[in-house]
Amino acid sequence: EIVKAFKASGKTIFFWSYQWLSWDIAGPDEIQWECMHRSLANVAQIMQLNLESVYVWLDILSIPQLNSSMKGLAVDSLYTYAHHADVLIVIAPPSEHNNLKIDANKESYKKRVWCRVEQFAYFCFHGKDSMYLCEAPTQIAPIPDGWMEDVACVFDGDMTCCTRKHPGNSPCDRQSVVGPMLALFFDLYSKKQSGMLDDKAQAAWDFISQQLELVFPAEFDYVTCVSGRDRLSRKMLFGSMIPRITTW
Repeated sequence: EIVKAFKASGKTIFFWSYQWLSWDIAGPDEIQWECMHRSLANVAQIMQLNLESVYVWLDILSIPQLNSSMKGLAVDSLYTYAHHADVLIVIAPPSEHNNLKIDANKESYKKRVWCRVEQFAYFCFHGKDSMYLCEAPTQIAPIPDGWMEDVACVFDGDMTCCTRKHPGNSPCDRQSVVGPMLALFFDLYSKKQSGMLDDKAQAAWDFISQQLELVFPAEFDYVTCVSGRDRLSRKMLFGSMIPRITTW
């Protein structure tokens, strides 16, 4: 209700989505930050907005990073943040991962699970007409056709914990995404059942309903390294939760 009142007063919320490029340094790197700064003015101009009325959602500032309990609650509310944003800007300039020393760009961005979650949540509430791609400080464009098809299967993406093979049998971050994704699905499904889906939500439902098992997989491969050897096991993600909701 507070956010609704805030927006009703004429404020607009931009959601910056980007790939973290370091295991040690949180937040955007220099070129990503420059793209963020410039995209703010560029999109505001496209939408004919006064910059004084524009506010931004940036994970490093909007999600508590030091208190794990508060961070978990904020992550669980990710779909709510996406719901209340008015614009999503993908920040994906050519760069390099600080630890892996591999190229980072729009293609690596599209493979990140967290980036996919942000886009998917936003798309389900708003469609893709207010989603933009920034690949350089002076470039801004609507996301291209076919983009959402590439990122809809959220859990097929990459995560840092999986790349590092879960040291000490640490939990996989994929499991922490189940909560917000399940809440998102339940919201869409309950609106569908009650005939309350608007055109954009209906498009999102049509998009995912034909591939529920891919978008909400029951299990996933968990890999850890034991005595120098990879050990693979299967762990639960959604299990039987989606069928149980749809038969409720």
